[in-house]
Amino acid sequence: MKIDCLKQVFQPPSILCDTPDGVDRWQKVESRLGLIFPADYKDIITDYGACSFGDFLYLLNPFYSCDGYDYFEHVQEILDSYVELKEAVDLPF
Repeated sequence: MKIDCLKQVFQPPSILCDTPDGVDRWQKVESRLGLIFPADYKDIITDYGACSFGDFLYLLNPFYSCDGYDYFEHVQEILDSYVELKEAVDLPF
């Protein structure tokens, strides 16, 4: 989905929080994870910050800052759960 289409359905918040303040912050996160995020994901995080869509869909935001929240720890927990599930069930992916 192009960011412009998303903006037609969900307007970006008027007050942004937890957005990257430059390309170097993205590069640090990508380097730590060993991957490059898609441009549209970066655009959404940059334009919307920490938010939800329809109070239903929440995107993991590497710049989210809340007491006790660690993005990298959260990602590792998700990956560990995926590996555990994949070992227990024959997944098609």
